[in-house]
Amino acid sequence: MKYYLIAGEASGDLHASRLMFALKEQDPEAEFRFIGGDLMATAGGTMVKHYSELAYMGFIPVLLHLPTILSNMKRCKQDITAWQPDVVILVDYPGFNLSIAKYVHKKKGAARPKDACYRRDARRSMGQEVRNLKPQVFYYISPKIWAWKEYRIKNIKRDVDELFSILPFEVDFFEKKHHYPIHYVGNPTADEVKEFLGARSEERGARGNLKPIIALLAGSRRQEIKDNLPTMIRAAQKYEGQYELVLAGAPSIDDAYYEKFIAGTNVRLVKNQTYQLLSEAHAALVTSGTATLETALFGVPQVVCYETPLPQLIGWLRKKILKVKYISLVNLVADREVVRELVADSFSQANIEHELEKILDGPDREQMLKGYQDVWQRLGKEKAPVNAARIMVSLLRPSV
Repeated sequence: MKYYLIAGEASGDLHASRLMFALKEQDPEAEFRFIGGDLMATAGGTMVKHYSELAYMGFIPVLLHLPTILSNMKRCKQDITAWQPDVVILVDYPGFNLSIAKYVHKKKGAARPKDACYRRDARRSMGQEVRNLKPQVFYYISPKIWAWKEYRIKNIKRDVDELFSILPFEVDFFEKKHHYPIHYVGNPTADEVKEFLGARSEERGARGNLKPIIALLAGSRRQEIKDNLPTMIRAAQKYEGQYELVLAGAPSIDDAYYEKFIAGTNVRLVKNQTYQLLSEAHAALVTSGTATLETALFGVPQVVCYETPLPQLIGWLRKKILKVKYISLVNLVADREVVRELVADSFSQANIEHELEKILDGPDREQMLKGYQDVWQRLGKEKAPVNAARIMVSLLRPSV
């Protein structure tokens, strides 16, 4: 079968690549065409665009690059129409991908029932008649509409045939609150951390008597790095006599960009070694995102840091607009505050220093590590890409 995948950033490239390898196991004749990155390219197929040409964040960058974004979207739509895949698999990145889902839905002109429960029952009863709609739209790593833009559920119900979740709390949100059945397939980040730790279990202790590490994970986009990294560095420098400060560089960001922030400091930059860094770190300062979950799964106490423009206003709006109590995946999965979140009006050098000191040693550190155990338990033991690939192929393959 023919699979068209779209991933718009580094984490999506990683998760999509693993899904592609799993799909090849289930469907040895799988053909891939994709918008993504270098990791997806290792799985084979044809890259249409690299995700680095799509990843713009924030109102001003999006506005400045709007012609490029619209051009990329038009190219993607035309390419899907020309290639005629059996399925379009969207990986996170909702601003772009939900527009593609809408286009595919209109293009195939399927008069599907809008009620999701009926749709699922119809597939069971009619089998091939429903499966033969082409192309299907599968969403792997569902949009985080539980945080904001909940209105997008209408688009998802209308335009997405199957939704695959990697966060356990999303099941209640989609199925109980919005009556839209989804597939929870496990968490790929948990799978990746387990694999890494298993592969290097014999190498532990190799650092010897070197200073313990404070890891800095400042995001994967330039705007995030610009907003967060300078303050994170200043806060961590308070402890540089006792700790080594190491910055995890995002693969899509060139070293020269980081040099503007670390020049004249003792911060060491490492690239493509985030898991290695976390496996050795004593504590971490982390910009909110998948990195918070990765840090927790490696058992590294952390402070979540996220600066915003107009912090007082954003702090107020956060309480009024966001539908969830937390912004970090660690706290969302645990459904309680396991890690401290310094966001908007609470983000400051003094607050970061204070919270970091609490987790470098003592009872706060131990309490956080106990909370991480709850996160592991809630994520479960499923192998996400393998489960997702098995379900996808079974839905696409004509009944025998």
